[in-house]
Amino acid sequence: ISKRSVREFKWASCGKPSDPLEVKSLNVSPDPIHLSASITLSFDVLLSRNISSFELDLEVKKKILFAWIELPCENNVGSCDYKDVCSLIPNPCPKPIKAHHLPCSCPLPMDAYSLPPSLFHLPQLPLPSWLTSGDYYAKAEGVEGKKRIFCLELYFSLA
Repeated sequence: ISKRSVREFKWASCGKPSDPLEVKSLNVSPDPIHLSASITLSFDVLLSRNISSFELDLEVKKKILFAWIELPCENNVGSCDYKDVCSLIPNPCPKPIKAHHLPCSCPLPMDAYSLPPSLFHLPQLPLPSWLTSGDYYAKAEGVEGKKRIFCLELYFSLA
């Protein structure tokens, strides 16, 4: 995936075949995403071993003119390192996750997980106006202990 421009939501694995979590498909709409609205999300994921807990290293960049500028971590938004992702899982579990019998707490058991197109309401985030629209790149790496679980690159637009 090239970082030149974002024309539509795109994703790619940056992991290795040996990573225990493999994303087979990932779809998000509308495109561009409208903050403080709703999105439709679907995915197919294969988890080849149990995951007890994990960290998430997130790098987020915004395209400003001709350059991609990394956004610092502020109030848990931006390029942040989340030490315990399991503690961030919403409680109660989002309705679409619960309705399709997907796990909503750790440990995550080895299995194939599928979510058909499902509606999620986005939370209100206290973002400055210059961050609420534009083209973005995000790289997410999940790590358990010292071993990588997954790596994903995402390109998306906010409007």
